[in-house]
Amino acid sequence: KLVAEKENYETVELTIAADDKNKMEITKTLKLTPIECIQMLSGIVTDSETNLPLPNAIVHIYKGKELLAKIRLEADASFNYKLECNMPYRFTVALKDYHNLASEVKTSDKINEALNIKLEMESSIEFVEFREQKMIKTKTINFDLNQSSIRLDAAIELNKVIAILRKYPNLKIEIKSHTDSRAAADYNMKLTNDRAKKVIDYIISNGIDPSRVSGKGYGETQLLNNCAKGVKCSEEEHQMNRRTEFIITDE
Repeated sequence: KLVAEKENYETVELTIAADDKNKMEITKTLKLTPIECIQMLSGIVTDSETNLPLPNAIVHIYKGKELLAKIRLEADASFNYKLECNMPYRFTVALKDYHNLASEVKTSDKINEALNIKLEMESSIEFVEFREQKMIKTKTINFDLNQSSIRLDAAIELNKVIAILRKYPNLKIEIKSHTDSRAAADYNMKLTNDRAKKVIDYIISNGIDPSRVSGKGYGETQLLNNCAKGVKCSEEEHQMNRRTEFIITDE
């Protein structure tokens, strides 16, 4: 019995019946078939801010310039696809009201390795209506505890506001800064005034006409929920009240 083995190839066995009385020289060729090297990709497309799945997004999968698949996502926004080993792949994702997304991955040489990819899309919606007010849509503008300095993550969001103001030269905004209710009311008012001023200064320092930007702090006077002083609330509920709003005052 002959057995031929090699990593990443199918094993081949061959049984030979030989006559012991008659010495013979037997030559056999055993052909090894490589095992197909495949990896299973599992992906999901989500909103970068809410982390919620985005059904109806369309995913394109490319190998080089070749389009391998076009997948419209179902309710859970997940998809699966078999990829070859040792190959680069490119993914593009499109969905209404979101910026187009592109991502790349290179598979390894491990057979049947499981790959997971999360594709996070950023909303392209510029304005939202909230409490009968039109405002620029941003993620939360975060400040360090008891501070008013502009952090790097806040600057990223403020740069989006600046881009919108440049895009719409007649647009004017009022900046409203708010806190939760857990410090003294006078302190909260001063802190939000300081933060509103820092935001205004940052926007103006990036070339926006000062006549287009106004604002002030509101402290804890405009809470979005019932988390007033003396009311027991979760951190998430308090977080709702700590916010900076960019209200459209003129278009």
